[in-house]
Amino acid sequence: SQFYHLLETSKVSATSNNTNKKSNNGSSHLSKQLADFLKSHSLRVLLAADNFINQRMMSALLNRLGLEVDIVENGERAIKAMEQNQYDIILMDVQMPTMDGLEATKQIRNTLCIQDIPIIALTAHAMKGDREKCLATGMNDYLSKPINPDELLRIIHQWVVFAHQPVEEKEA
Repeated sequence: SQFYHLLETSKVSATSNNTNKKSNNGSSHLSKQLADFLKSHSLRVLLAADNFINQRMMSALLNRLGLEVDIVENGERAIKAMEQNQYDIILMDVQMPTMDGLEATKQIRNTLCIQDIPIIALTAHAMKGDREKCLATGMNDYLSKPINPDELLRIIHQWVVFAHQPVEEKEA
């Protein structure tokens, strides 16, 4: 049998006039400045995730913000996509069939020698040491599932801004 989880999500709108309101859990909504930044940069995202529902939810959220999203269902396809396209950020599920996100990240970093594109781990693992394991393989950050939309957008903004800074500023 198949089980579906209903997730309570807030509608994220890049043109919302209520950007300073607090959500039920106390986190702030996407700020107008962040929305403007994302819309003005024509960012391209690679989403590597094997779960169809997660793919659609994440894609819808990112598309509403004006981000172009390519979806692959495993690490092997993520590597092929990286060989053929340019991306500003990669959202990588850790557990996928064929090749998991950890191995795909190692190959992107070491075999393809791509160091400047942020890779964000998406994982249901919340055990002690999981974050460190993801970072040790070359991922830049880590998000636990279920994904909080505000946290996802904060991390995308943080890493995309960092990736677009001149080398001198990154090292400071």
